[in-house]
Amino acid sequence: MSDLAALDHVSSGKVRDIYAVGDDRLLLVASDRISTYDVVHPTPMPDKGKLLTGLTAFWLDRTGSVCPNHLISFTEVPEEFRGRAMLVERLEMVPVECVVRGYITGSGWKDYQSTGAVCGIELPEGLRESEQLPEPIFTPATKADTGHDVNISEEEAGRLIGPDLIGLLVAVDAAKIHLDHVISSKKMERLRLSVHENLLAINQWLVASPSQS
Repeated sequence: MSDLAALDHVSSGKVRDIYAVGDDRLLLVASDRISTYDVVHPTPMPDKGKLLTGLTAFWLDRTGSVCPNHLISFTEVPEEFRGRAMLVERLEMVPVECVVRGYITGSGWKDYQSTGAVCGIELPEGLRESEQLPEPIFTPATKADTGHDVNISEEEAGRLIGPDLIGLLVAVDAAKIHLDHVISSKKMERLRLSVHENLLAINQWLVASPSQS
């Protein structure tokens, strides 16, 4: 791996910094920054980035046989970022974030209070905030470059990504069933998928929202 000074900085988000490693790889670096919605707070949480990266690397390794992913190495990274960085394939993003919810919280709770449903899925009456759902549900959202992601239905996600990527939804449903057996106690699980000949899981995998964790 090249020294950090030799890498090209691609972008920085609320939590992660991204560097190009050649034409076909990226270095994802998880910082200790904390944000709520679109506001990054001035005081970081020590080693938060290492925790998020370690959890993601663990689950990418454990679930690789269930859904292929973009991880190349968790250890072949610049020394100053060891433990908080991943070397990954550079892929084309699908503009949908795939969220599997086992509990009613966050934006799902807000939607439920307004409509009694989340992403078009009707839920039982009388649920309390953060209560466990009868079964995990697939609640996709549009991926926005800026601002908040917007919850959409599975049908809307299918129309957005087109008929050639309808297998995305099937893959996520399979992951949802697996999730229910593996870590059903998690409040929110996220996965993102990209297209590069095949569908691959990327970035976050079975961790809570990294900006607020």
